[in-house]
Amino acid sequence: MIRILLLVDCANDFDRNLLRGIVRYSRENGPWLFYRLPSYYRSIENGERSILEWAKAWKADAIIGQWNDDAMDLLKELNIPVVLQNYRHRSTTYSNLTGDYEGTGLMAARFFAERLFRNFAFFGVKGVVWSDERCKGYRGEVERIGGTFHAFETGKDSEKSRMPRFTSWAVREPSGAKITAMSPELRKDTTHTTTDAPSTKRMQ
Repeated sequence: MIRILLLVDCANDFDRNLLRGIVRYSRENGPWLFYRLPSYYRSIENGERSILEWAKAWKADAIIGQWNDDAMDLLKELNIPVVLQNYRHRSTTYSNLTGDYEGTGLMAARFFAERLFRNFAFFGVKGVVWSDERCKGYRGEVERIGGTFHAFETGKDSEKSRMPRFTSWAVREPSGAKITAMSPELRKDTTHTTTDAPSTKRMQ
């Protein structure tokens, strides 16, 4: 039986749908045996090196998931297929689980442009591939149609530290600006801000 080590969380819709898809595929092409390790494995002693040793001990036939240690060559260490879920950047070494992020941003901007919005605001996470490329596609389409583009890109800060800065930014946006958030967590921040802050209720 093929053994697949999954380095995937299940905290958001994307990860849950990814896991469902992998299981569905295994039912049609398996049987496969799975072992899943959530993201906290990075904080354990020796971090990702411990996961490498576990993969060897368990005799994994493949790895699917997130892997951020570019200095560690999984292919050389394990000699098994490795498919990575993009986060910071696309891997040039391993197979990538990725998407048309730039096209997604373009599609979002076009959707609101067709509804006659002229002011567009982008709320994303700087330095991660899915947000950076969505921002590029979103901005490119806004500029193509002659709209006004604004962006607030946060780092990996917590919601508590992010919210005051986002609220301050949001209230300065033009009336009727469409804020497009790039993740469920950021959409929650947007909803709280536009609902709770009286000066931002004018946003749509």
